[in-house]
Amino acid sequence: MMKSSLLSAGVLVSLLLSSVSLAYQLSKNNKAASKFEKYAVPARLTELQHKLELADVAMIRETSPMRDGIGIPRVWGLRDEDGHVGIRIFVSEKNLPSSYDERKKAMEGAAEEAAFSVISQFGKNEISLDDITVEFKSIENLVRENNRNYAIFSNGELTFH
Repeated sequence: MMKSSLLSAGVLVSLLLSSVSLAYQLSKNNKAASKFEKYAVPARLTELQHKLELADVAMIRETSPMRDGIGIPRVWGLRDEDGHVGIRIFVSEKNLPSSYDERKKAMEGAAEEAAFSVISQFGKNEISLDDITVEFKSIENLVRENNRNYAIFSNGELTFH
């Protein structure tokens, strides 16, 4: 009888510990779902269509010149820091407009154009400028500056670094 009570108590303790462990694991993995999570599913695209689309984009990038020292935007995916859609634009500091106001206006225009291109791919009011971060990287300082941002456009505001 004593062995059976100890065995029952041991099983009860094991079940209790398993339940606590499971609850902990569930709470640990239960972070807020990103608004982009529903799009993280396979697209209905053949491998051939995907490869041809990638080639098409590469051809456009390779043949497009910088405009006012500002390159072609590229979507990098979701940023770990804030869950925003990350867009990167390379700039040539020596070819940017010389005055601060002109440079800011050109970079804000490029950032907004890129952001609205992304926004247009989603449903009405599904995402906004608040969900997109555009990083400007100086091609002259890519190696020297440890990949530091030249400027960031986030929440509709441009900040130089």
